[in-house]
Amino acid sequence: MSSTPVFSFETLNNLFNACSVITVKKQTERQLSDDLKKYIHTYFFQTTSNNYLFYDASKDIFDTYKKEDFMDLYFSRFPIEVKHYFFHQSYRIFKTVIHPTQPRIHNNEINLFQGMLHPTFNNYETYSEEIKKKVDLFLSYIKEVLASGNENEYQYLIKWTAKMAQGQKNDSVLYLKGIEGIGKSTFSDFLYYFVIGKKASTLSDAEPLLTPNNKELCGKLLVVFEELPTFSDRHWEGVSSKLKKAVTSDTEKYADKYEKRFECENLNNYIINTNVEALKHSEGRRFFLTSVSTHRKGDHGYFGNIKTQCYNKQVGEAFYSYLHSIDITDFNSQRDMPETSNKLDAIADRLDYVYRFIKDMFIFQKKEINHTVKDLYDEYLYYMKLSDKKPYLKTQFCKKMRDVNLNYYASRGINKYHITLEKLKACAKTNKWIHELDDYIEEEDEVEENVKTNYEDLETENEQLKKEIKQLKNKLNAYILTEGHLPTINLTVNNNNNINNNNHDAKRMSSKLATLPVNSMCLANSEGVNHDDIHGERVIIPYNYFARKAQQQQQQKTKKSRNHHEEMSNNDKKMMDGIADALLSNNDVVFFHL
Repeated sequence: MSSTPVFSFETLNNLFNACSVITVKKQTERQLSDDLKKYIHTYFFQTTSNNYLFYDASKDIFDTYKKEDFMDLYFSRFPIEVKHYFFHQSYRIFKTVIHPTQPRIHNNEINLFQGMLHPTFNNYETYSEEIKKKVDLFLSYIKEVLASGNENEYQYLIKWTAKMAQGQKNDSVLYLKGIEGIGKSTFSDFLYYFVIGKKASTLSDAEPLLTPNNKELCGKLLVVFEELPTFSDRHWEGVSSKLKKAVTSDTEKYADKYEKRFECENLNNYIINTNVEALKHSEGRRFFLTSVSTHRKGDHGYFGNIKTQCYNKQVGEAFYSYLHSIDITDFNSQRDMPETSNKLDAIADRLDYVYRFIKDMFIFQKKEINHTVKDLYDEYLYYMKLSDKKPYLKTQFCKKMRDVNLNYYASRGINKYHITLEKLKACAKTNKWIHELDDYIEEEDEVEENVKTNYEDLETENEQLKKEIKQLKNKLNAYILTEGHLPTINLTVNNNNNINNNNHDAKRMSSKLATLPVNSMCLANSEGVNHDDIHGERVIIPYNYFARKAQQQQQQKTKKSRNHHEEMSNNDKKMMDGIADALLSNNDVVFFHL
């Protein structure tokens, strides 16, 4: 509808005056033409929520009105026939929806989504190397500055942004908190102006969170809250509830001043940039506290280069295309949220005092809880007095305990807590109560278990290294024996299948070669040997097979030898079995490798 001309009262009156005049009940009136009806339905709509919409073609938006305001502003100035036709004879009623991929008007639905900045784009690989280098420059900024070089945080940021660019909603907030001048807004500004676009984005203040007037968020994929103030406790309760619902809910009720509220799809993806602690419960599962680095603070050359190179529609389109190439099939923005140092700091800073009490007085003291409810609550009251904090009522205290599955039980009419130290430590681990800066040392048995585990890991690694060293030695020996020139050992096989060394050098060499690894040896296929009947023949072994006098390994190694024989030809097997049997009769174990 972007090509639709702006509505004109003059045009409507001209179309009305062109209509034919008819007489009805002795009164003359104009019979509205199809052209006039079409013109009316181009700009004026009634919705299922009993609101009325006017299409403002100059801004490509639908303005929402209550009926009385709609009548006063427009139809009170129209001819009576036009007014009667629209409110009494036209029965088209539209449902308002938000769909990034659908037309603005489709099947009696009015799509309030105004469209992306890049409705069409190329495959990322088709962009020039120069453009892709500029995309890489911006990606490096995201990793270096926003993720502080952490690969898991970087991947999360990319997939979160890709899911938004692909027209979907994330159920988490990117919370970029840090001192001024470290580059927080560089990310959201690039998305707003050059990637997602102004029609599908909004830069907002705190008003939509503090008042019912949130119409500006309707139909927006990207919502950037820039420099939210620090909310008071009174304001925060309402803001927290509203923000949590907006982050996770698929629908939202929208309204503006003097407009009736209506419900529609909620596609908002939220980014909060702030220099102060604007959120009271940022440790919650809906908030991703990025580890924004400060090492580029005041580096005007670095950020100036990013803006010069990347802040244009060409790079924005290529970056948008790159985001569409990211596979987000299995991405869940809450489940896959990495644990950042800022998040752990926030959990520690805002840990409820009931849980601080349990952590300080029992876990850190390595004590279990074996108290009546009254006694435990009395200890909690004393702890809160020392901390100069207002305590909960007993029922509220017990509810806080119950929230983390620490429950009391009734015994002979008395309510008691009996919670082992192991369960307390498991609870603290699950809920991340213990910070790395806490003055806390693990139990000795845990330390011993960790040492034992580390020792076993090192032992396994050591055995693997031994195997690798042995394999390398075998390869080296194989090379030496293949390339070298070892003396020939002459062994004679007599009629009794006994093998005799017939010279002293052979015995000495046989003894020497017996120290070499088995896998490096091979048996030459001697020429002139009758494999069917080797009795009385001389077998030439130019490299080595040798015997190890290890009675404990005879059976295992003999089995390996037998298995290896199965791969040989029948003739070779007869010859090798004859030699093996002869040597085995002397309690020697022989390995043959061709």
